[in-house]
Amino acid sequence: MSIAVMGAFGLPTNDRCNCVPAQSYRIEAKHEQNISAYPLSPITINTSTMLAWETEYASITKSINHSKRSRTLIRQKNCPEDSIYTFVGYLYRIRTGEADCDLHLECGPKNSAQRAGLEITVEKCDLQNTLIAKLKAKGFHISKDNAIGIPIKAKGFGFYDGWHQKWELHPVFEFELLNE
Repeated sequence: MSIAVMGAFGLPTNDRCNCVPAQSYRIEAKHEQNISAYPLSPITINTSTMLAWETEYASITKSINHSKRSRTLIRQKNCPEDSIYTFVGYLYRIRTGEADCDLHLECGPKNSAQRAGLEITVEKCDLQNTLIAKLKAKGFHISKDNAIGIPIKAKGFGFYDGWHQKWELHPVFEFELLNE
């Protein structure tokens, strides 16, 4: 079965592994692969936790933006960027047409408009491809809001995205669709 998704710049591709990133914002932090160098938080987080980080860590994030200086910032200490988290919630939207080749996931609580961003990077393109195939098999609409969320569990790094001015889980390196 062929799965057509939108790759970088909205160009169709059947395989997310063929995507070539065109964006270079905080590359080292966004594409961290050294999982063993960071502690796993004992606390399972959700959308509310991530939204609370906006206020709690405002003094650290005020200097992270899309300026040239911020583009090369490594992971920040004494904030969510220095740990790995397990996130639980519901997946409502997935987008693939970003220039960074990441799979953008919008998650929130059940039956809520609150959203938190999770991103699976191109280094985990097999996970991207598998997730897209599983979601399509469930009738989940790609690049559209889904009224009914799918319960999920993900593991990844806390990351402050200065482009979008919000906290994310990025990169996500484990992702699971859960049964209700």
